[in-house]
Amino acid sequence: MKLNSNHALAEEVVVESGRTWNQWLDELKSDKFKDLNCGEVEDILVHEYQLDRDWAAKITDRFASKDGLFNDSHPCFDASIRFTVDLPKDSVVNSTTQWFESEARAMEPQLNEDSILTCLWRTDHSRIAVVFEPKGDGQTEIILRHDRLRSQSDADIMHNFWEESLKGMVQAF
Repeated sequence: MKLNSNHALAEEVVVESGRTWNQWLDELKSDKFKDLNCGEVEDILVHEYQLDRDWAAKITDRFASKDGLFNDSHPCFDASIRFTVDLPKDSVVNSTTQWFESEARAMEPQLNEDSILTCLWRTDHSRIAVVFEPKGDGQTEIILRHDRLRSQSDADIMHNFWEESLKGMVQAF
C-alpha cells in the first residue's frame, strides 16, 4: 500500500522528533512559546529540544499560520535569486558548499541528500536555502532563497548581496 505524502510526513515527524503534529501543536500553544516569534521558537526547538534545524523549521512553519500562535508582529520578507552557470551540478554544489562553509556569516550549513544547502545567517538568524537544478548541456541553475528577513529594506539589501555573491562564487568555480 502506497502512503500519501501527508501520512508519510506524519510518520516522519514522529521518527525525527518523537512527537506527533498534534503533540507539537499542544506544546507550541504552551505559555513557554506565547510571546515568541517564529525565529525564536525555531531556536528553542533546536537548542532545548535537540531537533535539527530542518525539523525545527518544518514544525515552526507548519504552525506559524495558526492565528495567534506566535508573536509575529512583523511580517517576514525574503530575497530570492536564480542564476545559471555553465558547469555540471556536482561541481557547482561542491564549490557553493565550500563557500558557505568558509563564510563566517553562515551558521550550520548543511547539504541534504537532495542537494539542497541550508544554513542560518548569523546576524539575524534568517534562513537560507540553495537548490541546484541541472539543466541541459552541463549547466546548473542555482536558486537561492533567503527568508525570515525583517523588512523590505533588508530583503532588498540581501538580494543585492546575493546577486554579487553568486557571481563571486561562480568566478571561484
